Amino acid sequence: MSFECRLKSAARPQSPVAPDVMLQTAERQATKGLTEDARNLAVWLTQHFPDLLDGWLLLIRLEAVRGDTRKTFAAFLRQLKRHPDQKAALVALARAYRVLGYLSKPIRLLQPFLEVSSESCLKHRSQAITVLRDCMLASDSLEDLQKTVQSWSAETRTELSCDRSITGCPMDHLRALTTKDVVVDPSLSSLEALVLLRFSASPPCPAVQRTLLGPVHMKPLADLLQGFTFKELASQTGPGDQASLSSALAMPAPVLKQVRQTGAYFHADTRHVTRWQAALRDLPRPLVALAWNETRAGLMPDDYRHLLERLHGFGGTFLSVVRDNSRHQLTDLPRVVDCGRQFDSLTDLSAVLSQVDLLVGPDGLPTHVAGAMGRPTVLLTQPAHPWYWHANNGRSTWYPSVQVVRTKRFGHWSNLMTDVTETLALTIEALPASKAFQASY
Repeated sequence: MSFECRLKSAARPQSPVAPDVMLQTAERQATKGLTEDARNLAVWLTQHFPDLLDGWLLLIRLEAVRGDTRKTFAAFLRQLKRHPDQKAALVALARAYRVLGYLSKPIRLLQPFLEVSSESCLKHRSQAITVLRDCMLASDSLEDLQKTVQSWSAETRTELSCDRSITGCPMDHLRALTTKDVVVDPSLSSLEALVLLRFSASPPCPAVQRTLLGPVHMKPLADLLQGFTFKELASQTGPGDQASLSSALAMPAPVLKQVRQTGAYFHADTRHVTRWQAALRDLPRPLVALAWNETRAGLMPDDYRHLLERLHGFGGTFLSVVRDNSRHQLTDLPRVVDCGRQFDSLTDLSAVLSQVDLLVGPDGLPTHVAGAMGRPTVLLTQPAHPWYWHANNGRSTWYPSVQVVRTKRFGHWSNLMTDVTETLALTIEALPASKAFQASY
């Protein structure tokens, strides 16, 4: 064996190892955008630990980014038939379908599963409930979700939320959310919390100073909510003074649909707005803000290159509204004014968004803040969209000011932007200040 072969063999993970540690490593690599490294490790995990279902799910997710999951999914199905825990295999199959953008298939698989109360089902119930709720919300089946929840046992309904928010009178939740301190419970991701904060701010109660309790990274959001201060969740007050944010999902479907169509619930700070008005005053309009993700696994600044080339005659101004390590790519996009480098806090982002004519970006903080402010936005997403980006006729059902543009296939955004460039160009062309501009096709 040559020295090079021995070196590669020594560097390759050797069994036995802790598969959970290897899986966490692969997940971190995927999060950082090292998708090829993460994929190689996921392949190794599925070969050496074929019963590790989370390894298969990670591999399917990474193969979806590459654009072809057929071979991996077929191998996954064969492994499920041999898996020693068929209940776990069923839940994993539902999760895999969700990763690939299917909504009805996981629902059909999991509804009968959750009606069974055997001990073998209980240990997988929490995960099954999470997937089922996600699929029903993503398909906007709010009535079906509530009917399904009511058919479950009290124990299962309680497990839907960490704080029993699904129990009690549904209308009590709305009153509590608009009058009490609000807890962002750990069952919600940060972006899910952004969506549901609408229910704590509608109707507004400016005379009442309330507290938003949650993880420390949620602190900047309290500055955009009228009448709120922030405390870390560990310093919460007594339970009688609090309302769980996730309890919003326990409201009757008609109430949910009515409240989510109300106006803006995030508001930019007046002093920051004045400062950014002065800074942007002399730029040609319309002002089109661009947002992106933090790593190559998502949409990056240079993925907008094709759009900028197609709109070479655009008479307005493109602005960046992201401050992260990928901003160096803007040096190759001289037409984009880098506002993000001047951001000190979320109040700067909200102030700029209050002044632009349109924001374009993927799922992330800027698009959620713009939606919460009622600002015109185009959201770019792929087939397996999060539940809060459900759309009717291309318009978000949770953020009325957001137009949702969804690709028909998975892949890297560098390969997918050509699919959405025409739609984006037509939207930008229709902006009031650019009537004289004609896109180049």
